[in-house]
Amino acid sequence: MAGEAPLTLTGNLTADPEIRFTPGGSKVATVVVAQNSRVLNQATGEWKDSGAVFMRCNIWDEMAENVVKSLSKGTRVLVHGRLTQNRVTNDDGETRTYTDLRVDSIGPDLRYAQATVKKIARNVTDPSESAPAEPSSVEDGAKVKAPF
Repeated sequence: MAGEAPLTLTGNLTADPEIRFTPGGSKVATVVVAQNSRVLNQATGEWKDSGAVFMRCNIWDEMAENVVKSLSKGTRVLVHGRLTQNRVTNDDGETRTYTDLRVDSIGPDLRYAQATVKKIARNVTDPSESAPAEPSSVEDGAKVKAPF
């Protein structure tokens, strides 16, 4: 959509995800992803860590449950979503603005881990959504070796 700020982030979860419920009954899991780059000092030949960036990420509905069941503190993840800004007024009347990421996709970074994928049945209530893809020839839970 126009005006949205998409972002893809790679980093590590700073804590185990936990699910909570909004007053309206929606499920949401909030995680913080820490991203830290290493930079080579050309003069000394040594690698140094740059300053860490911490991004608060909100995962909604069924994906929130999947994240709680699948990911844990320290897991290196790939996250894609949209930056959102929220304003809140505290009890003292001060207005604060914070930025977070509304997650569209999240999963383990397979550069540093292995994962077993377990497809879940979707409850499609919107007829405009496409039907789930046909199952592949690889059985559920089977490991696939890369051709290289």
